Amino acid sequence: MAAPRPNKYAALAGFKVGILMLETEHVLLPGNVQNASSFPFPVLYQTVEGLNFPQLASGDPSGDAPIKVAVLKLQSMGVSVIVGACGSFANWQSRIAQYAEVPVYASIMAQVPFVLAGLPYHQKLGVVFATKSACTPRVFEECNITAPERLVILGAEDVPSFNAFYENGSPKVRAAFRKEFVQFLVQEKARHPEIGAWLFQCSELPVYAAEVQQATGLPVYDQSLLIEHLHGTVNRRPYL
Repeated sequence: MAAPRPNKYAALAGFKVGILMLETEHVLLPGNVQNASSFPFPVLYQTVEGLNFPQLASGDPSGDAPIKVAVLKLQSMGVSVIVGACGSFANWQSRIAQYAEVPVYASIMAQVPFVLAGLPYHQKLGVVFATKSACTPRVFEECNITAPERLVILGAEDVPSFNAFYENGSPKVRAAFRKEFVQFLVQEKARHPEIGAWLFQCSELPVYAAEVQQATGLPVYDQSLLIEHLHGTVNRRPYL
């Protein structure tokens, strides 16, 4: 299937970043990739039709076709770079790159080799998944992660209020999760003093990046921050 050419007469225009997403029903706070107010520039969303989170997280082959349709749709709208809203799009990182005609960073997990290259070699990267079961050999393969022994894999699922956050997202539950999540990572840093930086695989977690950084003193990488960086790479301003 040939990739459609960008249409200069498209119904919408002016988007540099295209974002693959799933249909979701839980609260989307500022900082979440799927909350457009997270970014100081316009982004273009495209739902992957017929794909649910369990299929995405497991790398179900049934996701191949609808993801390709969504990628080609974003390309046809003229975006300069494509990203995924959920960290589990990592299961398709190299596969999308085989047919995409613009740079693709389907997941923040594609940044793991970059982050590890910069960390002092005695340090490790604390990678926080929504659920640890989403960390699979396929993710490592798709994202060219060749040193998994330098990762400390954690799951936000171990935070007591995490499931309730997804189920109802009430202000009370959100406040509880915020406090518990920061405390959770403070405790994990104490248990793993070799952690030199955090990487949030789950796109719910950038909401709390500033507080985690303040509490632990470590750099924090996430997909929302990566999107800002990528927008800059395809929208450079002249110095002169």
